Amino acid sequence: MGLLTSIREEWATNLTTHEASGAKAFFTPDAPLLPIPVITEKLGTIEQRINDGLTKTGLSVLIATVVAKGGRNQIPGRLSLANIIAAARVFEDPKSNQTGISASDCAEAIYWFTKQFKTAGGSPFSFVSIGLGKDPTRVCYDVVYSIDGDTSTRPSRT
Repeated sequence: MGLLTSIREEWATNLTTHEASGAKAFFTPDAPLLPIPVITEKLGTIEQRINDGLTKTGLSVLIATVVAKGGRNQIPGRLSLANIIAAARVFEDPKSNQTGISASDCAEAIYWFTKQFKTAGGSPFSFVSIGLGKDPTRVCYDVVYSIDGDTSTRPSRT
């Protein structure tokens, strides 16, 4: 698994399984109302998964690694990237939202449950912003972070 993939998968896993912070109870079936689907960009049917979540609950969260803006001094056998921008986009259909919270409240919850999060490699997530996303058909909020990371895993197709 590549560096960008592992960052987004670890973040999604943190939001749906981390019991100590309370994130699991907020996003999963342990929540008092309907679960909020948290998906990642690795899926081949992103738009369908977002729409499925909106149909079932009225709210969906997509975790994506958006861009890596810089590299660091490279060490042989390692890949180091700086200022990797990762975002959680909260999609809401206000007419069908049955979760009991709005897209903006969900964005704040993502911030709350991510503020102490670090990748498996120990890189902390640095908060950048919460902002209204650009989507003409839905209400969206983006929760944006910057992360530095490195890996010694060589890219492979196996």
